[in-house]
Amino acid sequence: MDFGHDIKRINVEHNDDDRLSCLPQDLVYKILSFIGIKHVVQTSVLSSKWRFVWMLMPCLDFSTEDFPTVPKFVNFVTHVLSGRNNMVDVFSLELRYCEDVSQELVNQIINYAFSHNIQRLKVTCLMENNIEYSLPLFSSRSLKHLTLTKEFSGFSMISAFSNFLKVTSTWELQSLTTLYLHDVTFCSDDRTDDCVDLFSNFANLKNLTLEDCKTKGLKSVRIFHPRLFNLTLYNGHDSWEVFHVDAPQLENLTISNWSREHYVVSAPKLSSLHYRGCHHLHLSTNGFHSLEKVDLCVTVYREDYVDARGIVSLFQKFKSVKYLKLNMEIVELLSSYVELVSHHPSPFNKLKRLKIYPVAELLEEEEQNTVKISTDVKSYLLDNSPDATFTMVTREEVRNMKNIKLTKNLMAELRVLLDKEKAKIETNRAHMEQEKTQVDNKLQSGRRIKHVNRCWKDLTVQIKQGKSKTADIISRLEEIKGLLTKLPVSRRAEMEACFPSLRAEADEVVNNILDHMKSKCDMNGSHFSVYLR
Repeated sequence: MDFGHDIKRINVEHNDDDRLSCLPQDLVYKILSFIGIKHVVQTSVLSSKWRFVWMLMPCLDFSTEDFPTVPKFVNFVTHVLSGRNNMVDVFSLELRYCEDVSQELVNQIINYAFSHNIQRLKVTCLMENNIEYSLPLFSSRSLKHLTLTKEFSGFSMISAFSNFLKVTSTWELQSLTTLYLHDVTFCSDDRTDDCVDLFSNFANLKNLTLEDCKTKGLKSVRIFHPRLFNLTLYNGHDSWEVFHVDAPQLENLTISNWSREHYVVSAPKLSSLHYRGCHHLHLSTNGFHSLEKVDLCVTVYREDYVDARGIVSLFQKFKSVKYLKLNMEIVELLSSYVELVSHHPSPFNKLKRLKIYPVAELLEEEEQNTVKISTDVKSYLLDNSPDATFTMVTREEVRNMKNIKLTKNLMAELRVLLDKEKAKIETNRAHMEQEKTQVDNKLQSGRRIKHVNRCWKDLTVQIKQGKSKTADIISRLEEIKGLLTKLPVSRRAEMEACFPSLRAEADEVVNNILDHMKSKCDMNGSHFSVYLR
């Protein structure tokens, strides 16, 4: 797409010399940042005013996906970096590159940004082959936001350790406040002990997210940071024994599908904890005296006494919690070992709200065999907070909400489909008259059998399409009707009231499709008669 041509066309259509150039310069750069530096360079052909605009852009983005070959990408990057005004800072840089790009060029681009006081940097490596790749060393006094990600292109299987971040590498990023690492491997060498202290050189780091990250050769990992405020751990897969978090200012901790059970957390100001995983959570800590919100979700457990005892032990660390969410499977586990809680006072004396919700979606016959929630367990959770609001969402309610949402979506999608078919039918009717005249003229002038054959061939295609459309409409109606029978009585009447009109509309559309097919057959028969005469 030629964005320079589009901008010129817009200005001409509005009978204006150059409306975009009349805007404040910072706003012009902001607008142009959305179309990318490749298209901004194209605007240099518009006029003398636009000739040097790209050289002053504070936002840069380079992607090998925008070029047919790597050499063309390299030439473009070299042209931009060499032609850019060196007196202008780089506010942000987004770099997406495939592994065929040399490490030298990657370092050149990043170092250019660092030398121009960059504040935001996002680097994405597009991997195809099973290779080891080392991230470059970073050193910047201006960088505030850093994102490093790796994406798989194609269907190749990538080694679990194909992307390395050496823990002995020195990253000097004193201004960094937000760090997001995706699919990065931390690895040690002979000079590194079994426990490493990550991110200790980032003095101002406040927000840290690790997603799909791994380690190699490390038995334990430590995050010690005096200013860390938000810590998020997603989808970790590793073999370390202990994960240490020592963050005196940490307030929000999220652990989701991180394959560790044992965490040593020192965070006296922690106020919010969100945990979702396959193991119950082991927390070694002196206590969370500021903790107010906890969302604890254990999706899979071994259903044994040790697990239940671990849950009870964990609850003792949540004495200050005011808002507590537990998945139903946890409560069912405790109900299987009610002796663990029946003679103990509730640890929750500040609760304002307790919510229990299911995660596992069981069939109705399976749900009959689940453990019923014990009144002793319920008392254990609520006795010391009698004024707390208690909400329990059953699996039946979850199924009902899911079916209601699905029914609404299917009905809405079917209405959109029917409206499109109505519009097509009206268009087809108009085209048929025009087509009839054109074919009759051809037959009268040439009397060629190929025109007749073409008409029947087109009709065959249209019949197949009509059959597919009618089958799709009927299938959707049947699915909606089946879902309506599963809805709760309180909502079924409301949804069923809409079904007859939808069914009547579908009937009209299907009949119109069939009528159109019949008209096409009649028209083709008439054409064939003309040929015979």
